[in-house]
Amino acid sequence: MLVRDFKVKMKGVYDDGFLNTLPSTCFDPRCGSPTEMSDVLTGLHCNNPRCPSKIAIRIVAMMNKLGVKDFSGKGKRVDDFITKWGVDNPLSIFCYELSDGTLGDNISMDMSTKIFNQLDTKRAFTLAEYVRIANMPFIQTSAFKIFSDYDDLAEAYRDIEEGGVEFIRNKLNIGKGSGVSKEVEDSLIDSEDAIPDISVRALKIYQSLMTYKQDLFDVLPFVKIINTHAEGMVTLKVKCTEEVGKPYRTKAEFYSEVNNLYGNLHVEFVDNATKELDYLVWAGAEDDSVRVSRKVEKVTGWNEQYKKREAEGALKSTDKYIPIVSATQLLKILEGLSSK
Repeated sequence: MLVRDFKVKMKGVYDDGFLNTLPSTCFDPRCGSPTEMSDVLTGLHCNNPRCPSKIAIRIVAMMNKLGVKDFSGKGKRVDDFITKWGVDNPLSIFCYELSDGTLGDNISMDMSTKIFNQLDTKRAFTLAEYVRIANMPFIQTSAFKIFSDYDDLAEAYRDIEEGGVEFIRNKLNIGKGSGVSKEVEDSLIDSEDAIPDISVRALKIYQSLMTYKQDLFDVLPFVKIINTHAEGMVTLKVKCTEEVGKPYRTKAEFYSEVNNLYGNLHVEFVDNATKELDYLVWAGAEDDSVRVSRKVEKVTGWNEQYKKREAEGALKSTDKYIPIVSATQLLKILEGLSSK
């Protein structure tokens, strides 16, 4: 419900002083769109999906994931970029060229060049990764389940539009749920994990994919989509702990470098440690001073179980040995695989 309508509806129910504290328009002066919230006073938000503040949050999240250090965090550079170019699509950062001038009026050409050079080496994605990096509301890990079978965006959207919400449910392997009230649905924040009802979750994901469809298509010519289904392509599933090892300060730096090295090899960096992993990356694989994380303990337990059953001749189909390696060790492994 629009806040301004809520104020009219609740006049006499709530104190005027309280109602006057509720903002009827977005706090961002560049936006000025109406605000919305539920009847139970939750989920206050701007109703404009192109609100500059929302665009800025999405760009910062993108840059953090890609490891573009000079265009992330809480600085004003992203806002300068949005203001100068009137950006309403976070992915449009990939369209920037040095010949366009500076990224923002308050960003020097030297800094613009530095940011461009960092970003220019991070344009290669699988289709699922491309959708995920856009940071559309309600879509993160679900991008892999929906798009992992596709290398062509048009083909994927044809199936999504033909199948509708049911297609999304099937891809996510979820049922129709029990239904929730409109008030609860309106109060949900823009995170797929925040949605308690799986039917509503599928609907929200579908709506988000439709709302931001053109954003994905507009920027597609400026990125490289990796064809993971091409003959000779090797795909590995890798989980990284918080510390991957020198010379990488963050996981994002390591992620972006790995998938821009070899044309016939792609690493899918997953969120959870499961037995589907091919490798676990941990700095402690070559540095005894690094703390042992829970993920390392889990994988080590699986490996010990594998060795025990192997020695007993009692291996099960679900048993798997998952090498634990450092970032530099994985790079050597990838070099070897790429030359085969």
